Amino acid sequence: MAEQSWGTGATDEQLKVITASLGHTRLLAGPGTGKTWTIKDRILYLIEEASIPPNNIMAITFTRAAAGELRKRLSGALEKSMMPDVRTLHSFALRQLLKIPGHSVGLPMPIRIADDWEQRNIVEEDLKELTSSDIWTVRDKLAQLSADWETLSADGEHWEQNYPDPKFLGAWKEHRSIFGYTLRSELVYRLKRAFSELGDVRIDPPIKQLVVDEFQDLNPCDLAVVHAIVEQGAHAFAAGDDDQSIYGFRFAYPAGIRNFPSQYQPSQKFPLTLCRRCPSEVIKVASYVAALDPRRLPKDLIPIEGKPPGEIAVLRFQTGLSEAQGIARLCRSLLDTKRVAREDEILILLRSDRNKAYSRKLREALKGHDVQVAESTQDKPSEDSRQVMAILRLAVNPSDHLAWRTLVALRRNNIGRVARQTLYEEARQRGTGYAGALANSSSKSVKEEMAFLAQLTPSATGVGPLSHTQLRDLALDIAQKLGLSDPPVVTDEVLTEFGDPLEALDLDDWLRWRVAAGEENEPQIKPGAVNILTMHKAKGLEASVVFVAACEDELLPGLNQAGDRLDDERRLLYVSLTRSKERLFITYSLSRSGQQQHTGRTPGQSKRNLTTFLRDGPFSPVPGETYQLSAQ
Repeated sequence: MAEQSWGTGATDEQLKVITASLGHTRLLAGPGTGKTWTIKDRILYLIEEASIPPNNIMAITFTRAAAGELRKRLSGALEKSMMPDVRTLHSFALRQLLKIPGHSVGLPMPIRIADDWEQRNIVEEDLKELTSSDIWTVRDKLAQLSADWETLSADGEHWEQNYPDPKFLGAWKEHRSIFGYTLRSELVYRLKRAFSELGDVRIDPPIKQLVVDEFQDLNPCDLAVVHAIVEQGAHAFAAGDDDQSIYGFRFAYPAGIRNFPSQYQPSQKFPLTLCRRCPSEVIKVASYVAALDPRRLPKDLIPIEGKPPGEIAVLRFQTGLSEAQGIARLCRSLLDTKRVAREDEILILLRSDRNKAYSRKLREALKGHDVQVAESTQDKPSEDSRQVMAILRLAVNPSDHLAWRTLVALRRNNIGRVARQTLYEEARQRGTGYAGALANSSSKSVKEEMAFLAQLTPSATGVGPLSHTQLRDLALDIAQKLGLSDPPVVTDEVLTEFGDPLEALDLDDWLRWRVAAGEENEPQIKPGAVNILTMHKAKGLEASVVFVAACEDELLPGLNQAGDRLDDERRLLYVSLTRSKERLFITYSLSRSGQQQHTGRTPGQSKRNLTTFLRDGPFSPVPGETYQLSAQ
């Protein structure tokens, strides 16, 4: 008999969750209580004890990083043939949409998702010219489209006829028809529409157990898809924490997880309360902040026995400059006294950092104290890598319009702005799409560029399943033929997120998955350096020492002074505080100058105040300029 792989080391409350019966289940898991570990063991229990076939289990996570982490933990206990599917919701939506034939899902075919770079540098820039708007207006309009999908406003009768800016809507529809793309934010909505309108859309293989992580982060459209899956016979396991619902900007509010038991009846309800991460002093201030919300679900957060109480201080500084210097001084002291072994055990969180108004001063101060600091927490593909990826896309589909447009935009090919506009108009008039306009162009520069690129595409055309080594070699070969210097972003880390490094991968699947699973809003820590992140980027992370900097009422809650927006800001602070494993420093300045003075709710005014969420809290502010680390 195979050795049991679940439950080892589980607490009593975790074991109750892991071995619960197969009905609908809500798991309320506070920060640091082992939610991912419990989800992993619950899935193992379902397979090994409840005899649920792995292909009838679907685990959905909020981010690509969370999916990768859960997949990694499961693979350590299961043979490859026994692995259930673990995906982000967008990736799941894409998988299902690809199984629906023809144009019935209302998307250009074949489904081609515009990635972040393409949306910013092609879609948005082109729409700016087509609508004679500035880039911020275009981004606001696209954000409104996404909002209508996420809130299901687009389901309203005569939505298109009543759309407030028909010129923009028409320009976007024309542009997407010429370039044949789908926006990632539209995927889940289109699946929801397919479920509700086509009638015969069945999930294959059927899902018997649907495990949803971070349930509090689902918006109305996401929740509708979950409900549609349950209607096809699945039991829902919803894991999350209403106190950690921080994505109100994408219309995800805690009502989803709070109302789960009434929507899915009968339901089992379980808590995880034993916090392995935060010391008691951190829990004290975090619990105070959480309790300010009278609508929250009552729950405890209890530190594990024997954990030191930790160090916490609310540090008041006279100026923004002295705050930056004070944080840098404390970081240097933490390193010198061996309270932390490396800089990457320190995390600095900011509510916002537009134009690097706060991080620039912090980085200057940290460098002045000889503390290594990460310059950026997002490794974005270079333009060289972008060209290589475009050629790989043409290997899958020689008529990939966005790939051709990328190459036209990035290469030195004498195809300027006027020529690009002409190509767009030709594509519109001929109805051939952008690739067809290129192929039929009489421009000498276009013909020369097409002839050169045609020499590259045969080396990639017709590519079958590739090993990771073969794909890396192919990318390097393309880069060499293009005369590029930067190595393309096809690394072991990027490849293994998709699957087993020993298995061949399908290039088309890999390219689609990379975009659908999400490229941004992924928590990333750069090793060997202090990391400075915005609060939203910190979710899912932890550090020995956390600084919550510029914790001022003018920034937090800032303009968001009422209703759901105020609640969202409070929960954002709670999430930030609970990243700390040992020490927590909350800093604020009484006065801001320069660029910082023009941020927040009162731009132009220098005076600042401690956030209202902590003003009557359990720890009183102390002068930051003279603060010394505790002896522990």
